[in-house]
Amino acid sequence: MKRGSRTRLIIQVSLSAILVCFLISRLDLGDFANTIRTVDGLVFVGLCVLLVPGFLVRGYRWKLIFDDGPEKVSLWDSLWLLMVGLGLNLFLPASSGDIAKSFFAYKWSGVKERMLSTSLFDKIIALGSVAIIGVPAALYRGQFRYAGLSLVLMAVMIVMILTPLLAVKIPGVNKSLEKMTHMARGKLNFLDVIKALGVSPRVVLYAIALSVAGWLITYAQFYLAFKCVNAPVDVLYVFTVAPFITLARLFPFTLNGLGTDEMVICYFFKQAGLELETIIAAAIMFRLVTILAPGFLGLFILSAKKKMNIDLHHEEHEEERKEKQ
Repeated sequence: MKRGSRTRLIIQVSLSAILVCFLISRLDLGDFANTIRTVDGLVFVGLCVLLVPGFLVRGYRWKLIFDDGPEKVSLWDSLWLLMVGLGLNLFLPASSGDIAKSFFAYKWSGVKERMLSTSLFDKIIALGSVAIIGVPAALYRGQFRYAGLSLVLMAVMIVMILTPLLAVKIPGVNKSLEKMTHMARGKLNFLDVIKALGVSPRVVLYAIALSVAGWLITYAQFYLAFKCVNAPVDVLYVFTVAPFITLARLFPFTLNGLGTDEMVICYFFKQAGLELETIIAAAIMFRLVTILAPGFLGLFILSAKKKMNIDLHHEEHEEERKEKQ
């Protein structure tokens, strides 16, 4: 491990440990143990079952974006890459494993810039789309401040989608990208990455719709985590604060958001009148089911498939095959 990476990991682990210890010090351990003992097993099973449609939606979204180019990828391979990204997220800051997985996608497929641009675009749409469920929920509940903040997040997504598409048309940008490519010693062509971000408006709309569906599933799981411990939580309140809980995971100085996630969740749900012990119990179950279990499965896949071949279908070859038929 490089010195910089080791230092970053030490900082992340240390800060996460400090925040976790602080939360534990505030808990009534007896009440917390009683809360854990009262977990509703049937609801917990429902929480786990929702992983399947959640993965399918996210995997298909990445495939949809990638397929809007000369190559095609199978849904199965897209799901493998999704799991690898979740595994990398356990150690990389700000959920950047979702982008870093493109390195392994390149190793397994031989396609570099398109894999990276797809992962970047997928991440941008995912982060911005969570605001789409936050705005109507906040407006319905009359929490206009939260609605306004979610709209800001949505605006950031729109800007991030448009900027790469317009940047290559601005004089001087191409030269800057060429200099960046030269600094990277040609290992990555930044101009090709930006150009590869160009996705048709139809695909963008479909990807956003899939993203919204994915977030609805994820925060339905979050809601069920509270119902597991019989917490009186309004599902619309969960959707209202969803954008801010998602942003908390992007904090780069803790290990996979451990500690910061829980602090933010405690802030919002203490306002909803819940006890700290109930909040932490629900947060632990949500993290265990939706982050840790899939993440470790992703690491297992990564170690087991050191030489995985991604089957890419070229559009031109498909057209030739159809013409022959």
